[in-house]
Amino acid sequence: MGDAKRLGLPVVIIFISALLVKLINRFLQFSFTPTLITFLIVVALFLFGMVLNVNRNRRHPAVFKKVFAILVMVLLMLMQMGYFTLPMMKDAFDFFGVDAFFINMIYIFCGYLFAD
Repeated sequence: MGDAKRLGLPVVIIFISALLVKLINRFLQFSFTPTLITFLIVVALFLFGMVLNVNRNRRHPAVFKKVFAILVMVLLMLMQMGYFTLPMMKDAFDFFGVDAFFINMIYIFCGYLFAD
């Protein structure tokens, strides 16, 4: 039963978030719909990363890692929504070829780091 719970929860998060994005795309046609969808995707990726971290031996609660993960996630989300830009960071992303796929990987990593 432990494997079903450990492996099933990430799959449930994938399907529920995909369903929610599809329903919002289909039934909500407002000016804030793209922002809502971006926020939903970021939260789903963050939760997915948290669920992937199944570390049971937590001895030292590291607050710095949690704060760092949240700050990076919020900064990237605001940049992705177009509310906030850092020209230096944008230039670095362009230089290294960081696009939406890799930013999504960073969201997952932030969720993983937050749960660690």
